Amino acid sequence: MDHSLFCEYNRVILKPFTVVDCERMRVLRNLNRKWFVYSEEISIEEQNIWFQKYQKHNNDLMFSVFHKKSNLWIGAVSLYDIYARQAEFGRLLIDGDSVNERKLGLDTTICTCKIGFKQLNLLLIKLEVFTNNIAAIKTYEKAGFISIGNLLIEDGRELILMELTQEKFMKGAAE
Repeated sequence: MDHSLFCEYNRVILKPFTVVDCERMRVLRNLNRKWFVYSEEISIEEQNIWFQKYQKHNNDLMFSVFHKKSNLWIGAVSLYDIYARQAEFGRLLIDGDSVNERKLGLDTTICTCKIGFKQLNLLLIKLEVFTNNIAAIKTYEKAGFISIGNLLIEDGRELILMELTQEKFMKGAAE
């Protein structure tokens, strides 16, 4: 999907995801694949096929995450399955080590929610996170997400289902 949405928050800048960022995302994702439902290693060819399909979706927004101070690419994030003023938050990958900073995932999550609630006027953003991904759960809770239940997937791992409403975000939104 071709889009021009953009946002800055604290130490991050979100810009539209490009083909240039595709290989960086693949490498970072393979290093962190245990945190994804599909946890197999992704080849260059598979990533290129995914990117071609992504460009054809009208309800999927990928963002590249840049460190504001250094302007380095540090990751990616997405709002997808956008429908009826709702979306799923996911594909969050941050390489804070590349800029020697922590908690960039929180800045990225809040920035993505700003796009969702303020630019897209979504009413609800949902996400799924593995129960053993404590750092991510804490990040999402700090951003305002609440747990609404759990889901056991086929391989025996358990996900926490979380959501954040526009109303709650706007009440506590950081500018």
